[in-house]
Amino acid sequence: MIGKWKKIKTEEVYHCGKWYRVEKDKVLTPGGTEGVYYVIRKDLSSVVVIALDKKSNIYLTKQHRYSVNKFSVEFPAGYADKKETLLGSAKRELAEEMSLASNNWKKIGEYIEVLGMSSLRMSIFVAKNCHESEMLKKDPLDKNLHENLVMRYAELRKLIAEGKIFDSVTLCAFAFAEAQGVFDKLKK
Repeated sequence: MIGKWKKIKTEEVYHCGKWYRVEKDKVLTPGGTEGVYYVIRKDLSSVVVIALDKKSNIYLTKQHRYSVNKFSVEFPAGYADKKETLLGSAKRELAEEMSLASNNWKKIGEYIEVLGMSSLRMSIFVAKNCHESEMLKKDPLDKNLHENLVMRYAELRKLIAEGKIFDSVTLCAFAFAEAQGVFDKLKK
């Protein structure tokens, strides 16, 4: 029978404002051995948006990711503000990153990113019938942060198969959408 890990004591070893903190937990393993486990705690949830328009186009963003020094193609995503609902955060992220809006939203799933070392919750939303936003917001970090990409399902699937899309948030959201038939009409 599989056992559970037990926390004995927690010590915060690093705190990065509202974004995350690193905790060092003294633990008892399922087998009864004492050990240490480091966990990245993120109190904020995050959202990812699969944006589709009436013509079966899929919207993604391209941006440079400093941590790996590479350009990455991704679904729009970001942290949920504690003052917003998850849906409100998804709508804001779509407007900020893509200058798009939608009145047809559905939450299709939730998962924990990097489960072995993090507590970050990601909620996946599909926004259908996307159109240009009247609010034309831009990412508050930098107006030159994102390049909007529009592609068809086959092109997106090919980029994933070739390893050209390597963002875990995008890959997981794509898998949820595939499993739930979100792209079924787009495959034709």
